[in-house]
Parts: sequence; C-alpha cells; structure tokens
Amino acid sequence: MTTEKTRKTKRNRTLPIVLLVVVLVLLGAAGGVYAARATGYGEKFLPGTSINGVDVSGLTVDEAEQALDDSLTNYTLTLIERENVTETISAEDIGMALDLGDSVEQLLEAQNGWLWPLYALGQRSSEVTLETAFVYDGNALSDAIAALTCLDSAYATEPTDAYISGYDSEAGGASSSRRRPRGRWWMRTC
Repeated sequence: MTTEKTRKTKRNRTLPIVLLVVVLVLLGAAGGVYAARATGYGEKFLPGTSINGVDVSGLTVDEAEQALDDSLTNYTLTLIERENVTETISAEDIGMALDLGDSVEQLLEAQNGWLWPLYALGQRSSEVTLETAFVYDGNALSDAIAALTCLDSAYATEPTDAYISGYDSEAGGASSSRRRPRGRWWMRTC
C-alpha cells in the first residue's frame, strides 16, 4: 500500500511540473517570435505606415524611396483654360524627381519596432507627410511651357471693345423684364 501511495504522489508532483515546463516552452517560443519580429522592424516599416499617402508597410528604406519615386511618375499638372480646354504637363516631361535626403531613413529609425503587434492588429497606424524637395530640369520646364497652346498667339481670341447692348431709352438703362420703380429706394438691413 505504501508503494501505491508513493506512485500517486509522484504522479501528483510530476503533472504540475510537466505543465509548467510546457507553459514555459510556449512562452519562450512566443517571446522569441515577438523579439524576432520586433528586431526585423528595425530594417522595415511597420504595418499601416504611409508616407505622403504612399503605403510603405513592410518596405525597407530603399524600397520606400522607390515607391515614393514611382508615385511621382503619375503626377501631372492640368491647366483648365477657356472654353474647358485642358492641357497637361507631366513630371516625366520636365524630368521631375524627389530629393528626400535621409528623411525616410530617419523615419525608420524613429519607429518603435517593439509595438509591432498594435500595428499588425490595426490598433495603430502611422501617416507621415514629409516636406519633400522636388528637382526638375529647368530647360525641359521652359520647353513644356512654351509648347502650351494657350500661350500661342495664333490660337488667342482677340479682345473686343466694350459696347452697350439692349439699351432701352424709355427705361433709362438696359432693357429688362423687371423695371425699377421710380422714387426713393430704402435699403433694409437685418
């Protein structure tokens, strides 16, 4: 009977120890995954991060700069002229490019990678607007402006002299379906 009691006590002691070891191993594995992801975000942007409206989640500095550069290729300046005529000048036409310096790298260094679960679960996001400098080819810009139809004198509409139309001599002014009553006008203000 004593041997049976010792077996039960050994089982009773062994089960909590095994459970404790399993829990510690699982916690260690979860902590390792957490730490590995956090240190990985030292080289990549956190989920939900955008710069100047461009999503840079999970991108390195070089990839983020390339994505920002690519967004500039879609840039066009649209001129709306008289009679709803439109003309455009694109970034490509004038050799326009971004000069970001090291601002994107500084943003990456400023982020806290240890908060990655909040970003991954959508609890936080980061929308940054950088003051960017644009560089362009001045000669190409001058050529693009010179090529605009609205500046070509051959397409210009000559101005006309002012004239009075619809003059009604009896009414003492321009003809209208509504005539002004004669006499004194009082102005009401609220």
